[in-house]
Amino acid sequence: MAAPSLPSGWRLLWAAEDCSLHFVATLPSGTPCDSLVAEVAELTPPGALTDVAENLLTAHFCTGASPPRSARLVLDLVGAGSGRLKVVALDPADPDSEAVMQSAEIRFNGGTSLPLPAVVLHVAHSHGSPLLRVRASGYGLTATSQVVAHPTDASPPIFLAITSQSETNLEAEATLPSALPASSLQIASSSGTFSSSPLAGDVVLNSAPLGAEWAYYIDPDPNVYPKDFAFIYNTVPTAQPNVWRSLYHLIYIRHETNVPPSQTDIHLSHAWSPDLSPGSWKTQSIAFSPSGGTGWDSHRVWAPSIVELNGTIYMYYTGLDAAENQSIGYVTTSIIDTTNTVWSPQRTQVFTTDDADWAVDAPTPRQFRDPFVMQDPAGSGQLFMWMVGNNRHDPSRRSVVGVARTNPGSPGPFFDRGYYRATDHLHSGGVQIAESPHIFPDADHATPSQWAQARWRLTYTDGPAAPDRSIIFSTRLLNTVALDDTTLGEGTTENPYRWSWPPTRLYPYLHPDLQPDQTMWGWVATEYLRAGKVDFMAAYDGVGIPITRMFWSGPEFLLGYPSVAGIADSHRATHERTRLTVAGMVPARQRVSLRVELPSSMPATLSVFDALGRRVADLANGTMESGMTLHAWDGADANRNAVRSGVYFARLSTPFGARVVRIPLLR
Repeated sequence: MAAPSLPSGWRLLWAAEDCSLHFVATLPSGTPCDSLVAEVAELTPPGALTDVAENLLTAHFCTGASPPRSARLVLDLVGAGSGRLKVVALDPADPDSEAVMQSAEIRFNGGTSLPLPAVVLHVAHSHGSPLLRVRASGYGLTATSQVVAHPTDASPPIFLAITSQSETNLEAEATLPSALPASSLQIASSSGTFSSSPLAGDVVLNSAPLGAEWAYYIDPDPNVYPKDFAFIYNTVPTAQPNVWRSLYHLIYIRHETNVPPSQTDIHLSHAWSPDLSPGSWKTQSIAFSPSGGTGWDSHRVWAPSIVELNGTIYMYYTGLDAAENQSIGYVTTSIIDTTNTVWSPQRTQVFTTDDADWAVDAPTPRQFRDPFVMQDPAGSGQLFMWMVGNNRHDPSRRSVVGVARTNPGSPGPFFDRGYYRATDHLHSGGVQIAESPHIFPDADHATPSQWAQARWRLTYTDGPAAPDRSIIFSTRLLNTVALDDTTLGEGTTENPYRWSWPPTRLYPYLHPDLQPDQTMWGWVATEYLRAGKVDFMAAYDGVGIPITRMFWSGPEFLLGYPSVAGIADSHRATHERTRLTVAGMVPARQRVSLRVELPSSMPATLSVFDALGRRVADLANGTMESGMTLHAWDGADANRNAVRSGVYFARLSTPFGARVVRIPLLR
């Protein structure tokens, strides 16, 4: 191949029948390179799986000090067959262009009718919206029948639709409402040949920041606190080409405390933050509202759950009609961004008490709510939904967790798979009202390709339970049994493939041998989120939404302890017999009772701080006696002024370390 100067790389394409071609390294070891003609110094056989699939052999040429104008490649023809060859390359003067250089075709022994293999030489993309456009340059692209981007981070493959193609250029597109990860673009032709090329990913600003171990969101309106919510992490486009930024989102029921009950819990609010830090949150007060009229969601909208399917974002939620009957449906959007998020006008009801054999469907109002939706971990393309409803098999009609699923690739309707026996009153240790279910795997098996080996937790809220007993979960291994199998089992080491019962209470689970973990005191309706490689658990507590890091050890986890900005030294206890707990708390009345237990008399300070680390009040300072003492805080600062609603921290400091507990206050 002759040119003013040769490209740094090119492809020799060949097709042969009744023979094979062997390539020969013609430059003996130790021989100086020719300054005019590039010679083959080394041949590398296929290494990566994609190279094997492409039958790609790499020839390394030796060149002199100046760029060569020609190269020599010797082929050893084995057998008496026939074939043809062609060399293709990108223009060396402009390697980022879409111009493809071609040599004349060489035929031997009469040639062959077999097509030359397709090859991709250059790939670029444009992704400034949910629409991803990919442009490929190469040879033989007219015959391309499939284009797929395979992310290198093990994310699901992205199938692209071909929009135009010629012999040397191809364009394809797909809906991708998140940043494109670094990928391998693979094309397949109708003749059965295959080619791949690296596809650079989008730049992501502030990608999955670790943030603090603990965060807290409070609605900016002092008369509002969040209830059931969706907690998601995504990436959204910026004004720069192929540059996206990461965001955390909370979409929650807006509970207003200054209006009658009939006028609250109507709308959904939306808050977002780049890193969960204090002061970074922005809030859209009314982000989604009832449809009005006489529809299934005409009166209220509750409990959102977000899932992506085939490039479309679905928000499933509970809708209440004018008679307060509850059912489940969805709306869609192309991307969840900030205030420019637009939900579809079409609202589709997909699951009601009539569709679930176990659910009570009379009298009204029907109780059927709190959907949590995710894709089937087994990769079937189905969506699974968990929800709660009143159990017709229970004489007292107490609520349980049910499950349903769709047909592959469909957002609905859902088909009933029954309810989990492990969540009914008999087997759950006396749960009265099961609410807000969700499900998540252990961190060692957190990616979809590992879900089949994960230990899963079905987590839900025991509605009327005490603040230290409200969150409970059952566990099981997936193995070959689907998550929608509701069979009751022991969940033991000997039989881990059924849901464990009675369920585990989260509060004592976290620290069974030390003081109870105050991180999740009073939590209701937990949600799990994986952002990058970091896991979070969040809930609402009657004031705001606390968010805490999860720390895993195998299949077990702990929650990150509340960290108070601006306070030096450790917040974790260094003396296991020193304890600080909440003895009693009424957030709406600003009265808190704190219990201190010391193994011996010692100097100690008990103070209250706000979320920014500023000291609010000192409750005790001096020598504390051994044993148990109670200390009260009435919600006032050191000047006897009532503090604002929000989250506060009581901190006990001793020579052995410190204890911290969280105190939510509501006015």
